[in-house]
Amino acid sequence: MERRFWLGRASLALVAVAATTACKKNATSTGVAAPAGITPADVADADRLWALAPKGTFAGAVLTKQGATMAWTAVQTLLAHTQAWPSGGAQLSTGYRAIMQELTGSPTGTLADAGLAPGPAAMFMGHDQMVFVLPVIDRSKFVAAAHGKPAADPQTGVDIIDALQCAPRKGYYACASSVALLDQLGSESWVGRVANVGARGDLEFVADFSQAPPNPFLAKGTGAAVVQMGAGQAIVRATMPRGRDGTVFDRKIKLDTTGAAGFLLMDIMPLLKLSPASEGNAEQVAAVGVDGRVTAVLPAGSMNLDARVWLTDETFANQAIGKCDQAPRNPLVTFTAANGVCMVTSTMLGASAQAWVQDKQVRLAITQGVVAPGLDVPRSALGAELADGSWHVALWGRGVAVDTAASAFKQLPMLPMSPTQIALAVRIVSLISEFGVGVDVRSDDIRVVAGLRTVLSNSPALVAEFNQALGGLDRGQFDNATLATLAQKYPGSDFAHDYRSGPIGLLAPVSVLGSLASVAIPAYLDYMSKSKTTESELHLHRLRKVNTMKFNEDGAFVVGTTPLVPALSCCEINFQNKKKCVGGEPEWQDPTWQALGVAVLDPHYYQYQYTGTATSFKAIAVADLDCDGTTVTYTMEGRVENGAPIVTLNRPLNMD
Repeated sequence: MERRFWLGRASLALVAVAATTACKKNATSTGVAAPAGITPADVADADRLWALAPKGTFAGAVLTKQGATMAWTAVQTLLAHTQAWPSGGAQLSTGYRAIMQELTGSPTGTLADAGLAPGPAAMFMGHDQMVFVLPVIDRSKFVAAAHGKPAADPQTGVDIIDALQCAPRKGYYACASSVALLDQLGSESWVGRVANVGARGDLEFVADFSQAPPNPFLAKGTGAAVVQMGAGQAIVRATMPRGRDGTVFDRKIKLDTTGAAGFLLMDIMPLLKLSPASEGNAEQVAAVGVDGRVTAVLPAGSMNLDARVWLTDETFANQAIGKCDQAPRNPLVTFTAANGVCMVTSTMLGASAQAWVQDKQVRLAITQGVVAPGLDVPRSALGAELADGSWHVALWGRGVAVDTAASAFKQLPMLPMSPTQIALAVRIVSLISEFGVGVDVRSDDIRVVAGLRTVLSNSPALVAEFNQALGGLDRGQFDNATLATLAQKYPGSDFAHDYRSGPIGLLAPVSVLGSLASVAIPAYLDYMSKSKTTESELHLHRLRKVNTMKFNEDGAFVVGTTPLVPALSCCEINFQNKKKCVGGEPEWQDPTWQALGVAVLDPHYYQYQYTGTATSFKAIAVADLDCDGTTVTYTMEGRVENGAPIVTLNRPLNMD
């Protein structure tokens, strides 16, 4: 099947889950109790989907109607929220419009235009087989949007969409590689396969590693994950079977997290034994006197911290502390050694702390001595679960990261990011209110819990005022006092508790997510800039789909010849001084373009032309992308061989 068609839909689902949901539904569900702020899963709907698994399945995923509705609402809410961003909002909107253009044929299209709606969906994977269950509400619209061939008899027939055969089965609309596979839906129910997670979600995944192809973890058994959604937040719970020996360290670490805005704990020893590539690392760590346990508590309302690395021998640690200024140069951190203390200064955050050895621990704090507990801030559900649980690794933090994010990114001139990209990264990080993850290595499997909460967990009124308060952030005109006023106005809100916690709880999440953003955001914007390249392929592939469908139906390609559209190059038109054509040119009303289903409505870079007979066709997309006199040309040609349509796309050799 045409990969781009399905990836468009998958992209929407991934964006939705990443954004988390922004609607507050009081769902009635038979599921297990959900943490505060999380909507109870519609377990009955999920089980109905798991019951559809066909024989030979080794992996599957299901999304309930409730989950799809929340995720779709999240996408719309996030888009509305980012529209107010002076920097970056346009890029996010452009990406969404490109997906909708592919999905519906219009950048302003809706799911209903493609015959779809937020509803139950599933995917089942086996050896040489895949089955999709899709939320189709209008079969004819969906087949048309997918440029498929509708069934001659809608009651009993099968729709053809690329290489898939699609038809209603068991109350759902499903697509598979054969009718026989469609008829096997429900022959191997997977109901109950997520039981080892201990919770249910509106998005669930299961993989049987005993049946799946070889995996790098050498795992045998069933792994599962569930995504629990709530207002502006989501929690992922998963179990992964272990493929090596069952060696487990039972040194579970307990911390006093009273008044904490964040904490970190880990025992790295069992983690060093999880894969063949890390064999011997545990011995190397132990050889320098490191016990393997690391902890840090970040007090609410304070910029101090209490971090510790546990030791079995202080010798190497004392030597390292005394010579820390001889460490290799690091653009993010500087070290100064004096009197058995190492001063660690973060150039990114503009803050310093002291490191020293005491009681077989390497200590790190702003000042030596006892670190005072933080403010009494109500614990969140995720924070309580991670603080009270039993983990080999746990990281959690909450707060308002605006100041931290802004100062951090302003101190990163060495990264390949423009001011616009930095502003967008700061805006994205400013949405984060809480982040946490816990990993428990057990004898038979590994248990993981991870959660993310955003500012969107608050009321729409508070979110709107928060967005307004950040209006000058992009220009370096942010005033933290506006957030203090907002916290006072909504004293019982999540935001008020986050603000009271201060920025320190999010130091670790901001550092991790900021590093990811420094890579992901330039990559995303680079991808959007390469829309110059993908624009032509998108429209030519749409032309291919329609022409192939026409040949399958009528035995002939679309016959006709068009002039170059538009007649002038986009460099000559230079719409809005962006070296683009206007879009929506009258020439797209030509009967040949109408028959091909091609009409470029938005500003674009290429000129297009088509010539076709009943048995062959040629379409081109030509542009001078840099307006330097050098043109690139994409050529799509179709012909008939042995009664079947064959279509090829030739890309320009001089394309960057």
